[in-house]
Amino acid sequence: MQSEIPSLGNQTSYALIQTEDGRSQIECVLLKIEHGVYGWSSGAFRAVGAA
Repeated sequence: MQSEIPSLGNQTSYALIQTEDGRSQIECVLLKIEHGVYGWSSGAFRAVGAA
C-alpha cells in the first residue's frame, strides 16, 4: 500500500484510494490485470485453461 506504482503515476495505492479519481485509476489497473491473467470471453469470466 505504501510502494509507488509506476502504472499509477508513481503514486501509492494508499494515497490514490483516498479520492474518487484515484479509486477509478486503481480499478482500471486491476481490470487490466484481471483481463491479462484470466482472459475474457463472451462477457463471461473464465480461468486460463478452462474449457
